[in-house]
Amino acid sequence: MIWAGAVLLLLVLLAGANTLRNRAGIALGEDTLDERIAELAPGAHMLPEDGAGPHPVAILLSGCDGVHDNMYWWAEELAEQGRAALILDSHGPRGLDRLESWRLVCAGQVMPGAERAGDLVAALEAISPVRDPGERSVLESRRVDEP
Repeated sequence: MIWAGAVLLLLVLLAGANTLRNRAGIALGEDTLDERIAELAPGAHMLPEDGAGPHPVAILLSGCDGVHDNMYWWAEELAEQGRAALILDSHGPRGLDRLESWRLVCAGQVMPGAERAGDLVAALEAISPVRDPGERSVLESRRVDEP
């Protein structure tokens, strides 16, 4: 029983330290813009797929629980209005499944705001050849009860 309590206490302390690290903006790893683009490429989907430009492009970011069907619905709506839409999955390329997303991302233990901002910068750079420079849109998918 003492060992179980010690392990639980250690886990709580580690989670607290990680939360403080995230709040302070201290990153554990550094990557270049090109490395980030390459990492996220498998989880990025452009609609319509032809991608010829320049034209207005919207970037759709998933909420803390990952990409859902609603993002594809919005991408199709934007395409009907003459915009391309880049659906950016930050979770899949990092190997985070639904359970890990809820448990770790939504709780702020992995992929803090600074890392997600880096994903947005990478997406903006990746779409620069097809994007109309005068048009910018970023949408984030959230549940109604998500803060």
